[in-house]
Amino acid sequence: MGMEQEIKLRARDGADPSLLPEDPALLPLRCSPMESIEMRTTYYDTEEHILARAKWALRCRTENGEPVITLKTPPDANHKRGEWELRGPGLVEQDEILPGAFNALFAQGAPRQILDLRRCPLETLCRVEFLRRRCLLCLPEGTRVELALDKGTLYRGRRSAPFCEVELELKQGSFAHVEVLARRLSQKYGLVEEPLSKFQQTMRL
Repeated sequence: MGMEQEIKLRARDGADPSLLPEDPALLPLRCSPMESIEMRTTYYDTEEHILARAKWALRCRTENGEPVITLKTPPDANHKRGEWELRGPGLVEQDEILPGAFNALFAQGAPRQILDLRRCPLETLCRVEFLRRRCLLCLPEGTRVELALDKGTLYRGRRSAPFCEVELELKQGSFAHVEVLARRLSQKYGLVEEPLSKFQQTMRL
């Protein structure tokens, strides 16, 4: 089982964090090059809303054309959530997740209920398309944080909305340093914490 621990920030009305990745104060902290990834994400559920009832999110995302299947569980009070991820061929066919993907997720430690989806047709709920710019930051006490700026569009049926948000994901070390960085960036760029995932934001359209 993977555990994801992150803080998401969104721009207030009128704020523009697009220059954040090139912030001079962050440049000395970088321990990886900045990379840009085109992402297209499709979210699924069954007709009986099995995933929604469990408050899970199942998605298929292409990252520069490579398919990635991810199952996420709800975050707790410490910003931690379960996450299982698959990459590689043989998982998706014409935007449909193949049954073998659910076997592989279960083998990774995902809850047994994921196997029920092998017998349930999945429906597309919504999608998100965006450009991600990301790099790794080296913070005190050996802490490593992935900084990502996501800018794109949420789509649900005929409705759509632009979005721009910053993600700070702990990769190693103390989450306290992530919280300090989030406060600094919020004050400088007019950001506020975003409690909703991209999926939840899209489903509110």
